[in-house]
This record gives sequence, structure tokens and C-alpha cells, in this order.
Amino acid sequence: MSAPITQKSKIHLRQGYQSDIPGAPTSLSPLTFAAGLDSGEMAYTVDTGRLFIGGTSGNNSPAYLRTVFPYQNVEVLTEASPLLSMLIQQNKTISGGNSFIQASLPASNNFINVTTNVSSIIPNSQYDGISVGETGFIIPGNTLNIKIDYFLFEGNNPFASGTLRAMSVPNNNQAFLNDQRVNVNNSAPNIQFQFLLSGNGPQGSFYSFQYISADLNTVTMYFQILNPLG
Repeated sequence: MSAPITQKSKIHLRQGYQSDIPGAPTSLSPLTFAAGLDSGEMAYTVDTGRLFIGGTSGNNSPAYLRTVFPYQNVEVLTEASPLLSMLIQQNKTISGGNSFIQASLPASNNFINVTTNVSSIIPNSQYDGISVGETGFIIPGNTLNIKIDYFLFEGNNPFASGTLRAMSVPNNNQAFLNDQRVNVNNSAPNIQFQFLLSGNGPQGSFYSFQYISADLNTVTMYFQILNPLG
């Protein structure tokens, strides 16, 4: 009996510049298109890091007769895709804009409070002598058990996403924090977070959400609280 034959194959995607993605319309009246990617064919853009796949023919295709880029091809969501930014913006509109909280993070060599478009979980007026600008985003109580999903942007460009998990530590003002983050590239800004038991008011203690950033540009953060707070 002859030995079995083992064959190894490597899949190599079509590559080129984004401007060379095929399938643009050649005429709008009547509507005609140049040949696009074959159905199921994948193409990677070496200049922008985006990934596309050829759509099926007929009106069952999600991009049927689309005249704007990427035409009748379909983009695959990757870390380099601007679709990620669009999805974040869409999620921000859910539940009256409260799905994701927006924060602006200017450069700082020391830990400072995260200032957001939502001042706190409960009104700051319940904390004597503390204004929104002074506290930023606060979480009431002297115990903490929280999970936060977040996305980080420079301008309109996403560069990192991650999940924060924080728990209070007995006899320690700083909560234990685990930050699981995925960076788009090795040059992504270095930002660190912490939760600090920072005060006392008529309603009790609270944790301040803080950060430190060596990046020269202001970073925009979108985050969503997933866990019960206490």
C-alpha cells in the first residue's frame, strides 16, 4: 500500500492600494459597473489595512448596485476599518445617548480625573462642595465591583479597545484594576487608568475614575459600564 500523500497549501489574498479596488461604476445612466472582485474573492489594501470581499450577484447581495466605495464589494470589519468608528457613533445614540459615555483625555503626566459628558452615576449635588469640573466621573460608595468596555480614538482614528475590571481592596484607597487592551499598532499612546477612593460627602464615599497619558494629543474615550456598581 502506498503512503498517503500530504499536500500543504497557502492562501494568499489579493493585495494592492485602496484606490485600486475594482468595481467602480462606469456609467450612472444607464447604470453599469466595471468588473469588481469575484464573488467570495478577498482583497487586502496595503496602504490602509482594510479588507474587502466580492459580493454575490443579484439583489440578494447587501451591496447590490452600490455606486459609492467600496461599490458592490463588501468590507470586512477589522481594527483598521473606519466602520469601527461608525459603530461607536451608532451605539452612542442608543437609549438617548447613554449607551456609551464620551470622555476627553488631554495629556497629563499625573493621574487626573476622567471628565465626561455624564458627570456621575448620581447627581453631584448630593456631594457637598464638589462640582462637575472638579470631580469628573465618579462612582458612589466605598466598595467597587465594575466592568467597563472602552474604545480609544485620536481624532477619528480608533487605536485601541479594551475591558477594565476593578474591585475595591480592603484598607486600600486604590482599587485593584485589570486592563485587557488590544492596540492597533505598537505606537499606540500609553494610557493608564485607576479608580481611587477620593472623598466623603453627605451620601458617603465615592470612587474617582482617573487616568495618566503621555500622549501629546488629546485622546477621546468611549466607555460603557457593564457591571453592577456595588
